[in-house]
Amino acid sequence: MSGKEEKSQPAAPKPKPKTKMQQMLEQQDDNLDELATGMDHLKNTTKAIHEEATEQTRLLGGMEGDTDKAQDELDKDIRLTTERIGQDQSVFKLNVIIAGEAVLLVLILLKGLM
Repeated sequence: MSGKEEKSQPAAPKPKPKTKMQQMLEQQDDNLDELATGMDHLKNTTKAIHEEATEQTRLLGGMEGDTDKAQDELDKDIRLTTERIGQDQSVFKLNVIIAGEAVLLVLILLKGLM
């Protein structure tokens, strides 16, 4: 043998085999971790839906105000148009009366000249 002898290192202790209970607890921990991850995803999705619904509600509120304003303007335009049509009819009637009186005046003048 040589002057140096090799010392053998003790082997690392072998892990004890897991009991059925330990295996079940580890599986339960894994399942809980998966569930927590799913819940986080669900929370984030729900938050995004809430924010989108809030924004849509705000936009609809603005559209409602715009629609009311447009309806008011339309009502005003209809009223003014109706009044103008009535005035136009009155002006037309007045013009017909004036034309009729002018014709009568011409006839009277012609009769007087004869």
